[in-house]
Amino acid sequence: MLCLIFFAAMLCVCFWATPSRATEQLAPRGPVPARPAVAIPMAKSAPEADGALDDPAWESAVTLRQFNLSYQGGFAPYETEAKLMYDDANLYIGLRCLDAELTKYPSLPDDAHVAEVVLATGIEETYYKVAVNSEGKVYLTQPMGNTVEWTVPPTAVMKPCAEGWQAEFAIPLAGADLPAPKPLAAWRINMGWRLPNRTNYSAWAVTHAWFYEPQFFGDVYFAGPKALTAELSEIGRPKPDANPLPLVLTNRAASEAPCEVLVTLEDEHGLRVAYQSFVTVPPSQTIQPVANYDLPDGTHGVAVVAVRRTGDSAPFFRHSIPIDMTANRQAYRAIQAALAALPESSDARRLRDENKAVQNDLNELGAKLTQPNLSREAWDALARPTECLLGRAQKLLWRWDHREQIGDAPFAVGTEISLRKTIGDRAYLGPLADTISLSAARGEYEGAQLLVVPLGTDLENIRVDVSPLEGPDGALVPAENIEVRWAGFVESRKPRYPIEYIGRFADPLMPMDAAPGSVAADALHQPLWLSVHVPHNIPAGVYTGRLEVSAEGLRSWPVQLRVRVYGFDLPTRPALQTSMWLNPSHITDWYGWEKTPKDIERRQMAFLLDHRINPSWFGPMGDEDDIDFQIERGLNLVMLGVIADWPLDPEEEERIQRHYDFFKERGLLDICFIYGQDEPSKEDYPRVREVLGKVAERFPGVRRVCTAYPPVPTLEGAVDTWVVGPNLFNYGPVAERVAAGDELWIYLSASVRRPYVTQFYLDYTALENRLIGFYCWKYGATGFLYWGINEWRGNNQPWSGDPEIDDAIRAGKRWPEVPWNTWTYLNCNGDAQYIYPGPDGEFWSSARLEMIRDAFEDYDYLALLDEARKRLAEAALPNTDALLADAEALLAIDPPLASDLTEATNDPTVLLKHREAVAEHLERILRALAES
Repeated sequence: MLCLIFFAAMLCVCFWATPSRATEQLAPRGPVPARPAVAIPMAKSAPEADGALDDPAWESAVTLRQFNLSYQGGFAPYETEAKLMYDDANLYIGLRCLDAELTKYPSLPDDAHVAEVVLATGIEETYYKVAVNSEGKVYLTQPMGNTVEWTVPPTAVMKPCAEGWQAEFAIPLAGADLPAPKPLAAWRINMGWRLPNRTNYSAWAVTHAWFYEPQFFGDVYFAGPKALTAELSEIGRPKPDANPLPLVLTNRAASEAPCEVLVTLEDEHGLRVAYQSFVTVPPSQTIQPVANYDLPDGTHGVAVVAVRRTGDSAPFFRHSIPIDMTANRQAYRAIQAALAALPESSDARRLRDENKAVQNDLNELGAKLTQPNLSREAWDALARPTECLLGRAQKLLWRWDHREQIGDAPFAVGTEISLRKTIGDRAYLGPLADTISLSAARGEYEGAQLLVVPLGTDLENIRVDVSPLEGPDGALVPAENIEVRWAGFVESRKPRYPIEYIGRFADPLMPMDAAPGSVAADALHQPLWLSVHVPHNIPAGVYTGRLEVSAEGLRSWPVQLRVRVYGFDLPTRPALQTSMWLNPSHITDWYGWEKTPKDIERRQMAFLLDHRINPSWFGPMGDEDDIDFQIERGLNLVMLGVIADWPLDPEEEERIQRHYDFFKERGLLDICFIYGQDEPSKEDYPRVREVLGKVAERFPGVRRVCTAYPPVPTLEGAVDTWVVGPNLFNYGPVAERVAAGDELWIYLSASVRRPYVTQFYLDYTALENRLIGFYCWKYGATGFLYWGINEWRGNNQPWSGDPEIDDAIRAGKRWPEVPWNTWTYLNCNGDAQYIYPGPDGEFWSSARLEMIRDAFEDYDYLALLDEARKRLAEAALPNTDALLADAEALLAIDPPLASDLTEATNDPTVLLKHREAVAEHLERILRALAES
């Protein structure tokens, strides 16, 4: 048993488990595919390098079937397979991509198809690359990648075949500075295929941000002439119940080979063994055992099949199968249970009578779920209607369970913290709202959600009246500092990354006087977003007041609002510098303006600064008089311009010079930067260095910022600020540059996905939306960059495929009159859509933008604690060692909050408790300093 457990741990070494929490409304990050492994045999003869894989020499190879989608961990919708073998001179790899669609492209543009092989080096984040496209062009380097030059270049050929395309690679063993292949020695390799008009690779090893992440590459074992090899002859997309895994085990040795076959499953419930068997492969023979794993519906995780010699710890074959089963049966049983929980009393029958449609729809759903031979596509199509029906049934039971508190009220009100997203298809199951308790520093914005639940009555003209909050010595948080907004729903679309739920998210936050204001009687709920802005210069303590939720002609629902105000102020000028780009052309295109009117632009600036975001595009936003307006409201970073080439365009040079002189006269060059070439490739580095050198001469004192990530010795001294994404983070060289006096910024983009723990996607958890502040602090980043915040272009043109919606858009209708398109760059939901366009140029916030502001305020908490810690240490007061040690522990950002860039808590309360601990400890240090 101990051996079995150890084997399971070894084959799942890349897994990490996340506990399930019943109160979570979105699935947290789950397990990721394990790195694959394969033992490959020696070739009996060298294949001819002609791009065809029908050469008899390839009969010696082992075949890898059914690649997964890189970046996603999803089951590839088109079939890719690879053949591998080697001899004393070369590693041979054949890649074949089979897809009927491929035959439609007899003449393909450059890069339409790309087959690629990459080898990890012994240096972190670096690799060798060889790729070939359908035009016959061979690539040996990668833009924005740390590729290493081959000693002897490989050969690569691609050609079409009847089913699709195929490519053949011969990689000289002496061509890479890697250990010489010998039996059981391994190289770390990935291989994949990119198709035309598709934005993803089918890949052997699943990566998580882009194809070039050596830490996730698979192991290729050079097994020698007596190789024992394994392969899967077929892999089907996971389905409920039994899933066979037919194996092919070949023993080329003269003695028998006892083997162990193990299949493990990991999901939100942890790791478990699904199948185990022991087989013996006779000498010089092949056997075909069949492994199997059973799946309950609703499983989201990874199955891993592995084969090892009996007694060995490491498998010589390992393959991961992503599992994304919708939970139709579980939801069906939960609906039945909810209805069955209603007793046979007259009150319960009356409640049932109001919702007879639930039982009728359940009967129809049961008939569909029990259809024989239901396809996976048909099964998946039932997921959304099943989830919606579950929400209706659970609302019914929730209403019954709270009947005594609800009485004959026409609606009820619940509460939810801001760090859990509200899902339109899921019923509110929390307590009835009596009191909302918040805590915040002076100058901080703090939010919560109200859930208005209609109880059989249409609600019209919903409104919320608030009172001032009264605190110590008669101090007040004025009513105008308490804002309630209507949280609208937008419908997500199937993205290019794996996600459990596709549907309605409460995200755009609309002023109540601009919102629909009405809710149908059968709606599950209507979320409202409560935000309290604590004034500066008020006493610390508890402030209380009331709010009343009402609808026209109906009895209101009172709620007490309680805010604990900490004894410190957040600075108007944030500690974290932000460069989140607002595209002015998206604004003018949306509203049909030639230029945004000055008064509207000022309101937009104020909106951004209220959210601790510096107004920015490829230069300062507005004119010189606008800069003073922004500085008063906390401006702490300004991009003077983008300089990727030299000499500059005269008009651009004059503009940058004007702004440079303006900030220099005010002694504010420390908040200015010039952005170099965006994401330069290795070949660009000499030119980038030359251009940034010219920048330093022409505009001395201004930081030079570049999204090249260390180690880049060519750019050292030319770049002052390194902008690094979590997926490209090589912390050793980053720390070296910071120690040398450079700065680090972190940036996110569409390529940063799970398992990286922070991203702003609509369909990721609110916790993931917020963690960036803590991560910037943990890794010493002084700034944060994002490529866009008002990516509205996909909503200016027909996009839905629904003639009614698309015709309305053609006729000039715009959101919110028509649905919102959540797809942006690379089909990511909500990426760079953190502001929604209100009427007349008004910016409407989003639930995610509120999380982003909270993240920047988290950074301020940490910066204030660090400053106070340093003052306390300098004061050398007696009996303060424990205070200093506790402060250092809180500032370290360690588990359970966060471990590294791919592992953090899934529990929002862990973040909130850490924030509270920081605040309370800061208060203690400030008191100690005040009393000294």
